[in-house]
Amino acid sequence: PKEATQPYPLIDQRFKPPSYHRSSDMALKASFLFLLSAFLAVSVNQSLAFHVPVTGRAALALQTPSLRSKTCVHGASSLRCATSAQPLKDNIFLNRMATSMEVMISRVFPAGAGWQLASIMASNAGVATNSLLFCSLLGFGNFFGVIVGHMLWEGLKKVVRGDVDLSREFQVASLLGGAAFFSGLSWQVAMNIFKAVGVGLYQSFTSVGIVCTMAFFLGMRLMRQNLSPIMSAVDKNSFVNVRSDIGLSIAIGGATAGLVFTDAFLGASPFLAFLEMKTAVSPLVSVLFGGLASSL
Repeated sequence: PKEATQPYPLIDQRFKPPSYHRSSDMALKASFLFLLSAFLAVSVNQSLAFHVPVTGRAALALQTPSLRSKTCVHGASSLRCATSAQPLKDNIFLNRMATSMEVMISRVFPAGAGWQLASIMASNAGVATNSLLFCSLLGFGNFFGVIVGHMLWEGLKKVVRGDVDLSREFQVASLLGGAAFFSGLSWQVAMNIFKAVGVGLYQSFTSVGIVCTMAFFLGMRLMRQNLSPIMSAVDKNSFVNVRSDIGLSIAIGGATAGLVFTDAFLGASPFLAFLEMKTAVSPLVSVLFGGLASSL
């Protein structure tokens, strides 16, 4: 019969999901935006020091991260002291969320946005996606995204609080940005390989996350080795900071892997379908989605 010879994509085009599916999707997005707004409010409150005056360890926790590298507690590394707020003992969950949101706003979102912007510029310039130049440009997108985002955030904190050492923060941003270069470059290399062998969406997410984690960790160790002689804010490689570097690498590897969900070639995730890049998406929206995918 003629109906039996119709190509399969026409069946997909005729199919319309029930309205309750759309309602559930809208409810899920509304819940996510509400939680994101709440965590953002907590992060701003914690980071910009709109606090009731306190004393003791809580007061230490609210000091500027840039100026308390010598007063870290619980054996925290100098990198952690320079990049996040020290957690308050009596409110671990909120402080963990505040720290995560601060890192997301100042480094992870700009890194993903910079990566996506570099991808757009490289594609418009006609650079082949399987070339080393293309992969390197994506790495530089990550690199500049981290540095610009970190310095803008710390600059805002300096305006509000006035006790931020921007020269020290630039050294920290250089360390993190240099490591992010390796993870951004490795993302495209890994995706090209996994696409060629036909790996699915979630398998690609996991595999790319592992590759980017290893790449970021390697970048951290290399940047420490090369920057520590000329930058006082960067510690030399040691057993103490290797543990913090591993934890940070896992977090950044997962963030970088989030860009997999923007790849329309792999199909949409039922949970993050709104991140999938369509051909009709404008460059600005594409850049914003790149940052959002990394942040999530």
